[in-house]
Amino acid sequence: MTNIKIDTTDIILMDVGSGRGKIIISDTSRQFTSSYFWGAMGSSLPDFLLRINSDYFVRNLTTARHGEFNARKTMSAIRRWLRTDCEFRWYEHMEFQKDLRYELNSIQRSCGSVNEFVSQMQYLSTSLPFWKFDHKWEREDVEEKLSYLWTEPWNFAEEDPPRENAWLADLHGKLKEQLSKDAVVAS
Repeated sequence: MTNIKIDTTDIILMDVGSGRGKIIISDTSRQFTSSYFWGAMGSSLPDFLLRINSDYFVRNLTTARHGEFNARKTMSAIRRWLRTDCEFRWYEHMEFQKDLRYELNSIQRSCGSVNEFVSQMQYLSTSLPFWKFDHKWEREDVEEKLSYLWTEPWNFAEEDPPRENAWLADLHGKLKEQLSKDAVVAS
């Protein structure tokens, strides 16, 4: 059993042999405690921790899968989709585009969660002025191209990574540094 202290974090490595091991992480300042047991590492626990990437490390030590909803990044994703994938010709229907921008900006300002965003986007088609089109075929064409916005809005939702995950990824980097130093000293 190896005890490692990094900042305010206590890390216990329990290498039980035969390529199996357990890590226990406890940080009193963050009120965080987690552990994970690997049953098939193919090496000692310290060597294994040096080989794995931070995403794998974080995925096994946290339950935080979703971060905070980021309305600005979400609207950037929608605007990127409108520019590149929608096949909506931006030099046409300027008055309609102005109204679309207004509605998207309004949604961006008022949404605080993915659920609020999805709910508001599902009603977007009812708030857009499709009546401004001169011809029915134009209206139907634009409505069809934009329909992905209100039929599949969750595909645009962007989240910031959970703070806990970012902290664990940083901790993994520091742990790897410490384990590398310990390996040099041992040899």
